[in-house]
Amino acid sequence: MSARKLEAAVEKQRDSVVEAMFAVTEALDALETKEAGSAQVTAASEAIQRTRERLRTGKELEARSEDYAASARSTERKLEQAEVRLKQGRRVIDFVSGPLGESQEAPELEKKARREKDIAARLSLYTEVRDRYRRCGSEAEKLLSEAPELARSPLPVKGRPMVLKAVAAGCKKKAGLTQRAVVKLEKAQVKWEKAQAKREAAREKKEKLKAAREKAKEAAREKKEKLKAAREKAKEAAREKALARKRK
Repeated sequence: MSARKLEAAVEKQRDSVVEAMFAVTEALDALETKEAGSAQVTAASEAIQRTRERLRTGKELEARSEDYAASARSTERKLEQAEVRLKQGRRVIDFVSGPLGESQEAPELEKKARREKDIAARLSLYTEVRDRYRRCGSEAEKLLSEAPELARSPLPVKGRPMVLKAVAAGCKKKAGLTQRAVVKLEKAQVKWEKAQAKREAAREKKEKLKAAREKAKEAAREKKEKLKAAREKAKEAAREKALARKRK
């Protein structure tokens, strides 16, 4: 390949990679908007994959052009950084749509719990509320440990920025407050179950006494019937005996 052809091929390949890398940057920026979701994660992942594929198509040129080889290595480093941003963006979106989203639904569940009259059902609802807040707090702390820079970068949640550190603290505090209600209801349920056990024991005792009385009545009836049958049998035997004497 002549120098001119090599230069043209390198320029064409470089433009192709730059175009693909620009799409990666745009896709990663979209991950940080308030509308970001699974579609943006997929788009960013696909953009990174397309760029890697374009680098592979120009692999032979790296051996022929030191300048392009340096450019390709620079692009590889940028793609590694892009993978880090993609991973972080995916974790943020998973957190916002998962534990954080669940915690934001918790107040409605709590209202429903307060209206619930059945102790077991109320306890179940409050436990769910507490667990949602706990997941939110623990996942927020985990996310912060994995990406400390998020402590300085507000998350776009439902159109408004939320600081992840404050989210973690808020969810943990709400989990603690809800736990008090859970403990109180657990004690109330134990008390109710004990009272219910006593009521059940009293009912069973009453049923047993009733069954015993019925059995005694039945035994008395059977005894009475047997006595009656015996008297009838004795009368019949006496009549037969009297008739026999008359015949003689």
